[in-house]
Amino acid sequence: MTFELIRDIVKLAVIVAFLYFALGVYCILLPLVIIMVMAFSCAKRHFEALLLTVSVLSGAIVVYVLKAVVGRARPDLWDTEWYWGSSFPSGHTLVVAALATATVISMNRIWPGSRKFAMLIAFVWVFSVCISRLVLGVHWPTDVLAAVCIGMFLPLAIGIVLESSPRLTVR
Repeated sequence: MTFELIRDIVKLAVIVAFLYFALGVYCILLPLVIIMVMAFSCAKRHFEALLLTVSVLSGAIVVYVLKAVVGRARPDLWDTEWYWGSSFPSGHTLVVAALATATVISMNRIWPGSRKFAMLIAFVWVFSVCISRLVLGVHWPTDVLAAVCIGMFLPLAIGIVLESSPRLTVR
């Protein structure tokens, strides 16, 4: 293979990854969260609905605040000037990690036997988003790693707070 062919294959892979993951945040995640929250609410699983909602919203808020405060430049691998905000943290990764973690917690509360399967799906999903952000060249590895850590921490902390609320502990 020549260098030009490899470069063209990489460009095509980057375009496909961008379309899948960038559009997926708005076209897939938002409707998915709305459907999940509505399903939990209809099933009278208010803890799970609230955990999911607060986790995703707090994740988005943390992304905007940290991007504004840190202001880290993006890698210079590709033209990334048209991406919004700074590099740190990876917003896609943080929100997906928060959603995946909140979903695993919720699934474990509803169906305890589903924990391993839910964790596997969550891991693959978050890992795929992490890799896409690195392949697209729009984040440093530490941006993605920090986003995963923060995204997983938020639902765990929110879950502890909600568990201590006497109004939400009744199942």
